[in-house]
Amino acid sequence: MRRRRRAGEAPDSEPTASRREGGARWAWWIAAGALAALLAARYAPRLTGSFAPRALAAHVALLAEGEAVASDGPHELAAGRAFRLHAVLEAETITGRRVWFSEAPALRLGGRDVPADAIRPWPEASTARVRWLTVEGFAPFVEAASAADLDRFAYLETFHPEWGSGWTVEGVVDPRLALADSDLALRPLGFGVQRWTVRIERYEAAAALTPSERTVAPGAARLLTSPALVTSAVATLPAPLAAVSAAFGRPLVAPAAGLDASGIERIEGWVAAGLAVRGDRLLAAHLVAAGRRVEDLTFEVVELGAEGPRWGDEAAAGDLLRAGGRIVILFRDAGEPGRLDPADLAFDLGRGLRVQRLDRLFLAEGGRLRLDLARLAPAPGGT
Repeated sequence: MRRRRRAGEAPDSEPTASRREGGARWAWWIAAGALAALLAARYAPRLTGSFAPRALAAHVALLAEGEAVASDGPHELAAGRAFRLHAVLEAETITGRRVWFSEAPALRLGGRDVPADAIRPWPEASTARVRWLTVEGFAPFVEAASAADLDRFAYLETFHPEWGSGWTVEGVVDPRLALADSDLALRPLGFGVQRWTVRIERYEAAAALTPSERTVAPGAARLLTSPALVTSAVATLPAPLAAVSAAFGRPLVAPAAGLDASGIERIEGWVAAGLAVRGDRLLAAHLVAAGRRVEDLTFEVVELGAEGPRWGDEAAAGDLLRAGGRIVILFRDAGEPGRLDPADLAFDLGRGLRVQRLDRLFLAEGGRLRLDLARLAPAPGGT
């Protein structure tokens, strides 16, 4: 029962003091909540990142049309066969489990199948961007007269922003070192050697300009010592152009007569690893692949034009054309349909691997272009 206040007695101050203490406590709670919200907004990405999977490695996996498993390393394809490239981020969760972030349906990395339940797409709540790059030689032709010339030999990376920043892109074989005039409209080339790498960048927020973490797949820095680690494709044309078409995209190295034994050994190492080619060896390989020997070949003079040799019967892809000391390999009928004429295309193995019109490789005399032609296919009744 509440006590009645007597006349002249001061009012009871305890309820007022309690209300003041309660209000102060609420003010502290509100201030603490505001501070916590501010700290969360400022540091939440970092706190979340501490629980995010730890990046271990990045890979590029190639998935050819008709196949079910994307894999890294070297690949051999027929020219024109479609394929896709998939970026892969290998990571470890906070519990120690290994996971692979990728959009590939299945993966084989380093020759081993990745468990299907360990492959997952990158979570939409986090921001990651993939930077696609090609790995290509520094120059189409290297004339090596000394060790200093060989020291220049290198592979470089070219960034392709036009490919976007997604986890998968359509594959293209269009080696930069393969020389072709722009008016020939041969790009993308579709055959030769192409290598790729990726940089997978993680961002604390979608609006961030700089990544908080970057993971890089094997690229130019690893290629000279461990070429099989860099994902590549060798796309080849049908026989008899398979051997020579596979060389496009590799630097052509020509050792000078005075190059010492150690320099020759370095070049041979690059050739054996598929990082370079030698023009003289390439022409010989072209003949061997066709089952021909130099002594089997017979050159005859032909005149190119509207009445030139008929494509198919009297001339074909892979045949040799010669003038003086220069020999080229016929590639495609591109001028007068069905006739060997100056606008047709050939592979030139001179100073870098080139696709070129015949009238840009050889000079006509008196408006007439005459060349020595050697058929690659044996003549009827021959060997």
